[in-house]
Amino acid sequence: MTMILEGEALRKLSAAVEEEIRQELRRRASLPYLYQQLSRRSWRLDDLGYRLDDIAVIVRDDAVLYPVQCRAILEHLAVLRTSVQRYRDYLDTLPPALTERVKPYGCIMQLASLDYRLTDAILTLAMFFPLCQSVEYPQERLMLHLLLRSKFPPILTAYHAAMVQLAALRELVKQQDQGERAAL
Repeated sequence: MTMILEGEALRKLSAAVEEEIRQELRRRASLPYLYQQLSRRSWRLDDLGYRLDDIAVIVRDDAVLYPVQCRAILEHLAVLRTSVQRYRDYLDTLPPALTERVKPYGCIMQLASLDYRLTDAILTLAMFFPLCQSVEYPQERLMLHLLLRSKFPPILTAYHAAMVQLAALRELVKQQDQGERAAL
């Protein structure tokens, strides 16, 4: 049985839905919600960063990268890049009033830098992957391995710089929220 709403009932339902949307937007524009989102996203990046350090050691110390290693590294870098992009997109879409208060511009720049470096490493690794499976091209394989080795120190530097910047942003949001609560 379907119910057809007409006139006054439809206006009341529409007003109720609009009010729910306004409340949700106010909640999302609040500092506690922002702090919660920043923390959740930072924990995700931090978890992926532990593996990034391990990958850098493998690429630096191993004389040969095997196809299984290349595939695993490629998959991990792709997951990390996706997380970085989502974090940056979240910061880009903050409400204007909240953006003015917390000024996340440094974090957005650091995440963009990390995204660029990860993309560069992914492309280099994608070129390296077919050569990993072949023994016919030892010189090309060696050159790409050395190129890949050179990509990881800047990635690690950009990653750690982004994490420091994000931690500072979370701390700023937390202090502003505590200041508001104290003023009440």
